[in-house]
Amino acid sequence: MDLQQFLPLSLDRINVWIGVLCTLAIYSLLYRENPLYRFFEHMYIGLAAGYSLGPLGVDILYRYWITPIWVQGQWAWAFLVPFGMYLYFIYSERYGWVSRLVIGALVGTSAGLFFQEFASRYVVQLHSTLSRPLWMSSANPEADLFGVITNWVFIIILVSVLVYFTFSYPQKGVVKNVATAGRWFLMIGLGAIFGNTVMARMALLIGRIYYLLSDWLMIRI
Repeated sequence: MDLQQFLPLSLDRINVWIGVLCTLAIYSLLYRENPLYRFFEHMYIGLAAGYSLGPLGVDILYRYWITPIWVQGQWAWAFLVPFGMYLYFIYSERYGWVSRLVIGALVGTSAGLFFQEFASRYVVQLHSTLSRPLWMSSANPEADLFGVITNWVFIIILVSVLVYFTFSYPQKGVVKNVATAGRWFLMIGLGAIFGNTVMARMALLIGRIYYLLSDWLMIRI
């Protein structure tokens, strides 16, 4: 006996209605902040926090702590989780300094890894760009006009932005003009990044609108 025939709505339609209710409740913030929005906001954060415990236990603790210790016999990993648990000493007024040691070690390690990743990713790109030809001549047969112009534009923007962030001496005369150009280049770059962020948010909005029209209202687009 199929229980679906006794239900007024199928499970798929129930899931769609739940998704529609959550979507409309979240977007009700566009009108004004209301209790319905706050309820679904807190529910979403709570679900996300609860769901994160699953990957934490399976993908991190089991894979990188339990397996190396009990399966591979690497007992040095036994000190890893207690080291992280020392962070909770931050709630103690007497032993709060223990947590600061752990935080300092984590911040220092993260900073070192970040600079290593930055150098391995961007320094290579910078060297590759600066090593390209800056003029057309018989010695550089691979150089083309567009590539030469692009390289010069890159170098001008790079030097201008670096001059703008140089505060060791007063910016006057030509240096001030170059710094002003660097500020304009920086604003253009940040504007492009902000526009990309807005387009990403618009993509999420379009996805939700498509969900409402296609899955809920059954409008085939």
